[in-house]
Parts: sequence; C-alpha cells; structure tokens
Amino acid sequence: MNIDEMPAGRELDKLIAETVMGWTEVVYHRAPGAMLHGVPPVGTARRELRELVDTLGIKYRVPEYSNDIAAAFEVLKRVIADGGTPQLYFSSGKWWARLGGLNSAHGTPSAPLAICRAALLAYHHTIKERS
Repeated sequence: MNIDEMPAGRELDKLIAETVMGWTEVVYHRAPGAMLHGVPPVGTARRELRELVDTLGIKYRVPEYSNDIAAAFEVLKRVIADGGTPQLYFSSGKWWARLGGLNSAHGTPSAPLAICRAALLAYHHTIKERS
C-alpha cells in the first residue's frame, strides 16, 4: 500500500514503531481492541522496567502514533534527534507534514496522521539511500 494512502490505525502504528521509533518484536493482535505490543528501544523505558521486560519477556503496548497527538510528537522528537527538521502546518482544511525534505503528498484530517505518513516517507527514503 502507498504510504500516502495508509489510514490511521494500528497497522500504521506498527510501521512507525518498527521503522522510525526502533521497537522490536512488535506483534499485532486482531482481538477486540486491536492490541499492538513490542519491546521499546533501550533507553526509552526506566531501567527497572526494562530489566523486567528483558527478564520476563513482558512487552509494552505500542502507542497510538497515528491517532494520538502526544504520541505523534514523540515521533517528531525522534526525527529531531536523528537530525531532521520537521514542519507541520494546517492549510485548506487539512494537515500537512514535511520531514527530511519530503512532503506527505496528501493532506490529512489529523496532525498525527500527517506526522506518521511523512515520517515513514522520510525514513523509507533514508533507508533506501543507505542500501
């Protein structure tokens, strides 16, 4: 599926968690509530919790990056930490995001969705350049 056509939801959240945020062992459960669990990158969880995860194999719930503005801002923080300069704006009744020099080609009804689509475009482009 084209990134600019992906709807907000747990499938997009899974891609963001793995591609942008560095989560591992992300598993999508289609049970009621569409749960998404995984292991966050080292340094994002408190040391005690991280040790518990490593010891017992407990997984964390992946944030709803594409629907929750606070979680989407964590994506922006990651982009900035990786040297990116994000832009987010509202125009013509839609949200637009620009990350890593790439625009999301289509405006979206929500800022979190615009951020996630643009982040995936930027990180996929970066990954392709490294290959």
